[in-house]
Amino acid sequence: MLRLRHLILPLYTRLPDGIGRMKSLCTLEGFDISDFRNVNDLGVLTNLRDLKLDNRQVPTETQIDALVTSLGKLCNLRSLCICSIGQWAHDVNDRLGSLSHPPFHRIGKLELIRWLLPRAPRWINGDLQSLIHLNLSVKETSTAEVSILGELPSLNDLNLWVQSCPQDGASIAFGPGGFPALEHLKIYCGGDFFSRLRFEPGVMPSLQKLTLSYLDSE
Repeated sequence: MLRLRHLILPLYTRLPDGIGRMKSLCTLEGFDISDFRNVNDLGVLTNLRDLKLDNRQVPTETQIDALVTSLGKLCNLRSLCICSIGQWAHDVNDRLGSLSHPPFHRIGKLELIRWLLPRAPRWINGDLQSLIHLNLSVKETSTAEVSILGELPSLNDLNLWVQSCPQDGASIAFGPGGFPALEHLKIYCGGDFFSRLRFEPGVMPSLQKLTLSYLDSE
């Protein structure tokens, strides 16, 4: 099995012992990150292109640290999905968002589902030339952060979850020239976020579908 390239497991499967020896793996799906016995082995699977992780339990700060350290070594990822089932996972220390040298420069699909970051990571910017699909959950955002997301040249599909409004009462503006390739935008929010939201002329010239919905968060 050391030459195995694609490993798709039933949902919530524990990461197999010895997974770090399967260095030919390009696809790994179904692994439950609630079991962190072998999570450090993920970091040696540098051929991974597609990685899908699920968790049923809220991870501790130590577990998040271990996971992010491993993710930081995966420089060839094209698709990453982290999905928290049930309760939200709160990355209160912004470990994932504060990666100093993000490895995801070739990524085309990035989904952080119910994985709540304090703010939009600074490394999600125009340098991610290949990013087409983004699902991002943040506690708060700002016009400046939205503008940085708008620099993504290939972004076609954006799902943005915003838990609450900024405390300073500022509006959130999608400014002109942003999101040049975006066709589908879904915004889920809490609080009175929609009353702060502004779409300025010239933004999202390719937009075909816009969905606004209130967020049922925990």
